[in-house]
Amino acid sequence: MFFKKSSVYALNQVANSKTRTRKFFWSFLVVVGLIGCCSQIIRYLTAYYKYPVVVNVDTVSEFSQTFPAVTICNLNAVRKRFIPCILQELSYEECNESLYTNQSKDQFQFNVSQPNCFKETKKTFNPETLETMWFYFLYSKIDADSRKNYGHQKETFITSCSFNHEICSHENFTLYQDPAFGNCYTFNKGYDNKPPLTTSFIGPNGGLQLELDLETTEYFWLTDRVGTWVVIHDPYDDPEPSEEGLSVSPGFETNIAVSKITFSRLPYPYKDKCIPYQSGDNQRKCEAKCFRDAMYSACSCQLPFQDVARDARYCDLENDAEICCIFQKVKEIENKCQCPLECEISSYDIKISNAMWPSEAYITPRMVDAFDENISREEFRKFSLKLKVYYDTLQHVIYRQKPMFDDSEVLSQIGGQMGLWLGVSLIAIFECVENLVLVWQFWRNNRILDRI
Repeated sequence: MFFKKSSVYALNQVANSKTRTRKFFWSFLVVVGLIGCCSQIIRYLTAYYKYPVVVNVDTVSEFSQTFPAVTICNLNAVRKRFIPCILQELSYEECNESLYTNQSKDQFQFNVSQPNCFKETKKTFNPETLETMWFYFLYSKIDADSRKNYGHQKETFITSCSFNHEICSHENFTLYQDPAFGNCYTFNKGYDNKPPLTTSFIGPNGGLQLELDLETTEYFWLTDRVGTWVVIHDPYDDPEPSEEGLSVSPGFETNIAVSKITFSRLPYPYKDKCIPYQSGDNQRKCEAKCFRDAMYSACSCQLPFQDVARDARYCDLENDAEICCIFQKVKEIENKCQCPLECEISSYDIKISNAMWPSEAYITPRMVDAFDENISREEFRKFSLKLKVYYDTLQHVIYRQKPMFDDSEVLSQIGGQMGLWLGVSLIAIFECVENLVLVWQFWRNNRILDRI
């Protein structure tokens, strides 16, 4: 009797039908409608609570763009003449360059042996890796000013520089000391009080052009490659040569064409679960800090290749327990360090091409000086290279995540399914709820009367 005047047509028919067949028929339609409506709503909500995203690709054409920072590192971290000083753990003031008189590697052998933990498990660690770690262990014990003086100096490393057709010099580069690469030099480093340079030029004739002298006569035996390591990065971020970059060989002009790309992600509950890092911080730095902290917690020391944290120390490779701890824990720790992605990060798409340099006809004042010293063109190519970094387009590509479903769609989807399957509106829902409450009260009152 409660549904005889219901605005829901199916319920009205169930209440007003005169025969059982009609009542059964309309009751069946109500049940089928409820099942269909609920299944579709559950299906939609299941998809909605997975928080799927769509990626919109926007291309913004700009008249000028901030030029990226370019960091260059000589693949040789320490000049050969200073190797004895490092082996003896001497500061630059205490060092005597004449100690090195082109001795062979055998005269500077490290006292490196396989750790006992490897002997017990019948494993053999690569001796070259042990030797490299031992060298950088000694290198890390030297003070920062001495490490700077032991490495290649920008005055001799950077022999020619121009940006947007204007002459620059080594004075336009700032020092960045890397634990593995030694002295690295950054062009266009951005600071709060000094914004980075911008450019409106595209193509290889614009951007940054460098000529470098690798000083290959200063390479020592642990340096197995000749060239420079180049990192293209955001001007406000520090370079991470151990994590990214590319090597450039001598004897070539290497062209690095870049274009700017930005990724904009959505935070939790969306699947990337990104977080907005503070300025100068990112996922890689988070992982590096996590690894350092975990290594220090496990072994009470840190690897020589890494920046040492304050109040921490590098692992002593003369301590067998510490070196065994490094090898046993490093993979275990790497799997534990998982940092969220950045919600917004800019990077650079890179295209590389090269050509032999210099040509037989090309002469520069620097080459004239070299040839006057009886250095042939082929010998000149062994220690010199030319590098060009430029934008190949000023179009900025932005990959932006957006929710596949808006919050407003939830009510629309639920209302649409209920209208399709049941012919129910929002007012009808309240009416049905009211009728159900009346049915429950009627049933409860009857039970009370029966007990009396």
